[in-house]
Amino acid sequence: MSVDVEDESQQALIEKYQVSGQTLLIVGNDKKIDLTNDAFLNARTNPDKLKEKIKQTIDSML
Repeated sequence: MSVDVEDESQQALIEKYQVSGQTLLIVGNDKKIDLTNDAFLNARTNPDKLKEKIKQTIDSML
């Protein structure tokens, strides 16, 4: 899900997850894992590494 931090109707989610800007969170099973740093470091230069990190994170939550 994508959330626009400027959309006032999304304020409850923004406050719940303490988001203030571009953020990549994986949320499930009462866990919140922040992959923002991995995303910024790898999205352009090494997208396969980022995809693998996202996959590992999701798999660990299942």
